[in-house]
Amino acid sequence: MANLLRTSSSTFASTSSLLLRSLRPIITENSYKSPINFLSRRLSSPVNKIINNNNHNSIKIRNFSGTSLRSFLSATVDKELATKLDEELKYEKDSESSVPTPEFIKKFLSQNPFKIEDKPGANEVALSRTFGNEKIRLLFDVNTSEQPAEPISFPGDDDEEDDDDEQSSDEEEEEEEAGDQSLPVRCSITVEKAGKGALGFESLVADGVFLINYVSYYKDSKLAGDWTAEADWKRRGYYPGPQFETLDNDVQVLFEKYLEERGVSTSVALFIPNYVEYKEQKEYVSWLENVKTFISSS
Repeated sequence: MANLLRTSSSTFASTSSLLLRSLRPIITENSYKSPINFLSRRLSSPVNKIINNNNHNSIKIRNFSGTSLRSFLSATVDKELATKLDEELKYEKDSESSVPTPEFIKKFLSQNPFKIEDKPGANEVALSRTFGNEKIRLLFDVNTSEQPAEPISFPGDDDEEDDDDEQSSDEEEEEEEAGDQSLPVRCSITVEKAGKGALGFESLVADGVFLINYVSYYKDSKLAGDWTAEADWKRRGYYPGPQFETLDNDVQVLFEKYLEERGVSTSVALFIPNYVEYKEQKEYVSWLENVKTFISSS
């Protein structure tokens, strides 16, 4: 029995030894197949190289194509805008008179003692003259023409207008008459005496008439006709005088004659809106040229 056990044990040991020797190469080979090496070989396989390359290239192409598209669209819009501005500029120049100084300006200067102070690119235009020991100056702003408010239309208004043809025709006649009238222009009239301060007439010009709002007195004559933000802020601390329309009628008439005596007349009131239109056209053409040049530049 003991011999049988020894024989079985020997046989088992021999078999186990053979089995371990047969498995050793497999274990040894697999021992080098670490997760990192295995992953590296997976990533370096031909299929994965193609996938990785495709992903990498797709990212590059996507970024590049996006930048190119934005640049292309920007260049296209810039070109279209510059072309459109150039067309508008040519149209305006073709519509302009070839005469450097319009006839209405020549006529005004020949019939009135005022000089025109107009700087290119400025909103404000001044008419100035001397009257004895006084300096008279009219300052008007091109961009402060007061546009009349247009009525707001609502759904159903057309039906109501059709029901009242007579009223519509009357309104059209009024609109035509209003179209012939000039738009009000803000104008500041200054009468200055050396060392005595100045009177400031805040007014609107419309239809050949100066509509005075206030007559103010300033010890500092610079404040009377200065439209800078600083001067405007300082004027807020001054009493502007009563509203002109609340003054006695005789006082109003005498103030109007006071201005007429100094050349602030109907001819000047008619000239100002015409010059505003002329000035706006000049500045618009200059604006087109400057903006078109800027858009076209690289």
